[in-house]
Order: sequence, then structure tokens, then C-alpha cells
Amino acid sequence: AVLDAESQLLASANRLDEALAVYDRALVYKPESPAVLLARGALLDRLGRINAGLRALARAAAIAPGDPVVENAYGYTLAYRTRRTGEAHARIRRAIEQAPGSPAIQDSMGYVLYRQGRVAEARSWLEEAFAGLPDPEVAAHLAEVWQAAGERQRARDLAQAALVAYPDSEPARRAAERLLR
Repeated sequence: AVLDAESQLLASANRLDEALAVYDRALVYKPESPAVLLARGALLDRLGRINAGLRALARAAAIAPGDPVVENAYGYTLAYRTRRTGEAHARIRRAIEQAPGSPAIQDSMGYVLYRQGRVAEARSWLEEAFAGLPDPEVAAHLAEVWQAAGERQRARDLAQAALVAYPDSEPARRAAERLLR
């Protein structure tokens, strides 16, 4: 817990390499910790080391098969960073079965469906996710889907509102850049 807090503080201060070193130390003490592996995988992804991040997530999934948090994190990252949307969908589906009311997992399901070109299904999942978790990343995903569904003004309005509410949010900024041009 102390190492996790330390690494989170370092990451929030944008001292990412130092945060990664803390996670590496934590794995010496808890090599089979899905939580440490998930956090390390997300940090590696943030550092642009996508393959290493995916390996950490795959290891967490092997250690904790069926865990909804692990399945969701790995599935979403696969959907976001790779073309392996079939595998991503299967993992997120398992997460939904374990935690059907989770807006974060609903968001992941909507996003993977969007990546598969299944816009109408994605929209349903993302609208439900946004109702339960109106955060900037869910807003960005929903705006993209509304854009793909031809609701350009609605998508632009949501992207603008997310950017105003969360000016430091990377997902809100990316969505605004794409949709507000």
C-alpha cells in the first residue's frame, strides 16, 4: 500500500520513470499481485511502452482469470491500443458478466463495440455508462460514437463541455481536437 501510494504520487507529479521503479520494487515483494501489475501496465502504456504494458496486463489476467477489474483493464487496453478487438470484446464481456452494473466496464464495452464498427450497440452501452459515470473519458467515447452516428452537433457539444469541465483531461482534449476542428 505504501509503495502504491508512493508510485501514484510520483506519477501524478509526472515523474513516470521513478513511479515505474517503485512498481518494479513492489513486484519483488509481491510478484503475483494483479493490482501492482495493472498499475504497472497502465503506467507503461502512459510511457508509450505499449507492448510492455500489455505483457503486464496479460500476466495479471493469467494470475486472476475472470477478475472483472483485470479483464476490463486488459480488454480496454487491447481495444484502445491494438486491433485485437475480438479478444478485447471477449475479455470485457467476461467483466460485464461479473460486474454488470459497472459504468467503467460498460464504457469499455461501448468502446470495443465502436472499434468493431458496431455503432448502434456502442451508443447504447456508452449512453448508459455516461449516465452512471459522467467523466471525461466516457464523454470522449460517447462523443466519438455520436459523431459516427451522424449527430455531429451533439458530439461537438459534449466534447466542448467535457473540455471545459476537465481542461487537464487528455481524453477530453483529444476528443475536442478531433471533433471541434
